[in-house]
Amino acid sequence: MEIESLRRQFPALSRVQDGRPVAYFDAPGGTQVPRAVAEAMTDYLFHHNANTHWAYPTSAETDAMIEAARVAAEKANGGVRCTAAPRRAPASLPLATCL
Repeated sequence: MEIESLRRQFPALSRVQDGRPVAYFDAPGGTQVPRAVAEAMTDYLFHHNANTHWAYPTSAETDAMIEAARVAAEKANGGVRCTAAPRRAPASLPLATCL
């Protein structure tokens, strides 16, 4: 992929300061995200945002999106399903545990 094509996917990378392009890859406020991710987050918040496991259409949509994300992550992780560690897990356990 050409570097300029890749840069265009990250709106923050179009910033110019003192006449020079600025590249913020990580910052105290968070990591830069591609435009497609920001658009997907905006769509979710405006049209689907709901608590999980309720009988509302938006809750069902949220549950389906979470499951689709888990399936995609599992596929990207070589078929290993990752789950969050229990809230009161011992400090020796990592925050995410792959089973």
